[in-house]
Amino acid sequence: MRHTLRLTGALLFCAVSAVACSSSTESDDAESQAGAYSEYNPNNPSGRRDGGPEASVADEAPGIALNEKGFPVEKSMNGFSFSGCEYWPYAVSASPYPDHIVWGCEPGSSPEAAKCMAAGMRRLAVILKDPPPQLKKVKEKYGISSFFNWNNDYYHAPEGRSGSERIWLYNGRLIKWMSATNRDGTCKLPEKSDLVEFLDRCLEGDADRPGC
Repeated sequence: MRHTLRLTGALLFCAVSAVACSSSTESDDAESQAGAYSEYNPNNPSGRRDGGPEASVADEAPGIALNEKGFPVEKSMNGFSFSGCEYWPYAVSASPYPDHIVWGCEPGSSPEAAKCMAAGMRRLAVILKDPPPQLKKVKEKYGISSFFNWNNDYYHAPEGRSGSERIWLYNGRLIKWMSATNRDGTCKLPEKSDLVEFLDRCLEGDADRPGC
């Protein structure tokens, strides 16, 4: 009887421990996906509140040619490409894919989302102008050299509708560079640190399969 009680207690302890470990892992993963995304106001690029001179979008991407809407003219840099865009309009549907996706960079699902997409692409262009060493290693190891731009457009969407913003690898070949348009028209943009964290995970994979 004592042996049975001890065995039952041990099994219960293991089960509780497993649940705790699983919950911890899921929490850590969710936290890592949140990353260092930063807020950005396309109507006040410099973020100044003191009435001083405002920055222009050109100041955000020195040396990079931009069109009249603030998108980089060239969509490749230092052996990496970042052409192609998709918008997910959450004001239209709680599940925009596949019927409501808007393809193409400049049209956008709202003027606000187009501004956020342009800001996200400018930020990526600046990063690719001086690529982090991890990106070069990922290209050498796995042949990955292309980005695709994705914006979750929450502009005027009902509360409760949401997606997730993170950098991830599609089909083992294409890096999805994700941004978001907030309900008030401001933006949430990935940082270089988000990309580096993602690339570090990629490099943890084996010889044929990236870890991201």
